[in-house]
Amino acid sequence: MADEQGQLQRWQGLKQQAINGEMTLDKDTGEALAGECETLLDNLRRRRCEAERWASCPGMAGCRPHRTSRANSRHWRRWTPQTG
Repeated sequence: MADEQGQLQRWQGLKQQAINGEMTLDKDTGEALAGECETLLDNLRRRRCEAERWASCPGMAGCRPHRTSRANSRHWRRWTPQTG
C-alpha cells in the first residue's frame, strides 16, 4: 500500500511539473517521444486524406473498409463495395 501511495505521489508530481512547464527529459527520451508523435501525426494526416477522398465518392454509404490480412488487421488498406 505504501508503494502504491508513493507511485501515485510521483505521478502526481510529474503531472504538476508538466502543467507548470517545469518537466525535463533526457535527450534520448525526448527524441523517441518526438519520433512517436511524428508517426502518429503522419497516420492521422493519411487517414484524413483517405476520408476526404472517399467522402467525395458517390455511394459512399454502400462502401465498407476491407482489411488485407489478419497479420495487419488493425490497418485499413483499401475500400470495397459492400455485397449481400
